[in-house]
Amino acid sequence: KLTNDIYLNDISKINWKTGEAVSGYTPNAWFDNIPFSGNIDGDGHIVYGLYFDTADKNYAWGFYGAGLIPRVNAGKTATITSLGIDNAYVCCTNGASAFVGFAGEKEAESRANVVIDRCFAGENVTLVGHDVGALRGGSYNSNTTITNSYSLATLKGVSTNGLVANLWEVYVAVENSFNANGTVITDVYDWDNVGKNIKNVYATDAGKYMSEVAVLTKMQMMGLGAADTMSLPDGIFVSVQNKTPVLKDFFKHSEVKNDKTYIGYEYSRFCKYFTTEDESDCFWRYDDIDINGDSNTDICDLVFVTKRYNHRINTVNLDGDRETTSFDISILRKSLIGDTDYEEKPMRFTPYSNITDKYDYVWGDEFEESYLDSNKWSIYAKMGSNPSGGFYCDKDEKVIGVEDGSLRLTAYKDDDGTYHAPTSVLTRNTMNFTYGYVEIRAKLPLQTGVWSSFWALTVSDTATIDRLATPKCENVAEVDMFEVFNTNQVCGGIIKWAENEWYPRSKDGTQRVVLNDDEFHVFGYEWGPDEIAMYCDGVLYARFDITENWTNPGEYGKGKEGWTYINADETGYDMSCFDDPQYLIFNNHIFYEGVSNANQYINISNPDFESADYLIDYCRVYQLAGQELYTK
Repeated sequence: KLTNDIYLNDISKINWKTGEAVSGYTPNAWFDNIPFSGNIDGDGHIVYGLYFDTADKNYAWGFYGAGLIPRVNAGKTATITSLGIDNAYVCCTNGASAFVGFAGEKEAESRANVVIDRCFAGENVTLVGHDVGALRGGSYNSNTTITNSYSLATLKGVSTNGLVANLWEVYVAVENSFNANGTVITDVYDWDNVGKNIKNVYATDAGKYMSEVAVLTKMQMMGLGAADTMSLPDGIFVSVQNKTPVLKDFFKHSEVKNDKTYIGYEYSRFCKYFTTEDESDCFWRYDDIDINGDSNTDICDLVFVTKRYNHRINTVNLDGDRETTSFDISILRKSLIGDTDYEEKPMRFTPYSNITDKYDYVWGDEFEESYLDSNKWSIYAKMGSNPSGGFYCDKDEKVIGVEDGSLRLTAYKDDDGTYHAPTSVLTRNTMNFTYGYVEIRAKLPLQTGVWSSFWALTVSDTATIDRLATPKCENVAEVDMFEVFNTNQVCGGIIKWAENEWYPRSKDGTQRVVLNDDEFHVFGYEWGPDEIAMYCDGVLYARFDITENWTNPGEYGKGKEGWTYINADETGYDMSCFDDPQYLIFNNHIFYEGVSNANQYINISNPDFESADYLIDYCRVYQLAGQELYTK
């Protein structure tokens, strides 16, 4: 029975996605192929730093395993309860697992038995090999029972990627469990001798023979309603804001704050999450932060985190969003001055759950690959190109790339003074949708003459391949979530249709939102039959009524302040095009004479310009049931 968390390695010295250690650090390797039988009661604790790597060894094919428990032999039983494993890297030819590598023996007279209850493999676990099972790897002639458990691990199996790996003469029962990055069971051999009992189990991939498994997207497994969505047993699982459900066994703290009693969950080495019993209120606490291993929270830790943030190398994950951001720096600063208990909720993965909770996640791209997915995105010309005038619209890897988890759109000036800007990246031929909520997280280059944008257009047969549809095409609506033209560091939305007529910003809730060019911001676009609303970092900055027809604007500055529109009669412009399918577009253009019309041409107003990167961390589309999504 564990009485505390266990650290098998200094987890800051190893990249848990690749298994690579920092120079000069030799990881402590866990034992190879040693059998175990008995009971392990984790008592709500976590084992960190599990490491095993046979990649550089010449292992022949065979039935062996690697994990916290490498093997369970025939006739033996291993029972594991209330235990978490995180920050782990296990690479093994056959039977890689966080918990049990391999169970059973071929042609043995008696079976091995594995029982796993209320356990999890965390998001910083990576498992590599031929057969990979997050909770139990390979098996032969064995019984396995898994209940109330889950995996957030990255599984890199050549053949299998599941909660359990392949089955040879095995009985397996899985209940009230989920895998957020793979299957439950993939390959089954000798089906006649295999039994299975799958109840209330969820995965992002059904795998083979697993019609009993409910397939959900990872986003559907996240948020305050996720435990209910997956019908996970009340009293065992707890929904957590912006995260997958966690096990209540791991709530180890309680305290009274503002006359409310909170229970606390130690979400990581530095991060504690506190919530009321009814989950109506929560806060985060960050303390005892030691980044550089000197057993102190001091200015050296702040310098360390700041450097990683500025250079985007490795990850210091203090706030639970799986990356190093300005929020991590803010957390460390508050810890340094003694303010470790505060109400701010910096969880950024799905930050505005008050919007997304009412929708289902239906389409998106996290940009985690090293290439732009052609099944999701197309590249087309926009704004033309004028090579003789010193400007090109390009689409090579220098201007459009996917790296470090973001889509990168780069405008730059080459050595001979020619300006280059990326063509449009869009979903016109891959994904169109009618109504819903779209969210992106992006960092914008706020430089004079740089024209970064996120917008949508109606799908139209009147558009050409070389030139995108505009409102000058018949029955086309344009929705501009933002267009950032220069260093004013603000964004604002607008819509237009019908021969370039403009629609005003709303009278209520509209404001200009100040941006910071060194931070990512979250932009949301909510579109329904009656209105369009736009958000930046949770702030509503534009809302439009799309149920009425409208006429031309009055003169600016006369009558009411700003643009004035008169509710139209039958002569007004029809807005029905705002009910037609739309597609999404990203641009990182520049203002250049002969290509675009602006007061701040980049070659005149910003002669020292060198380059500007527009980074999109993710793009996600949510819809209500019955709304329409069209994909290739």
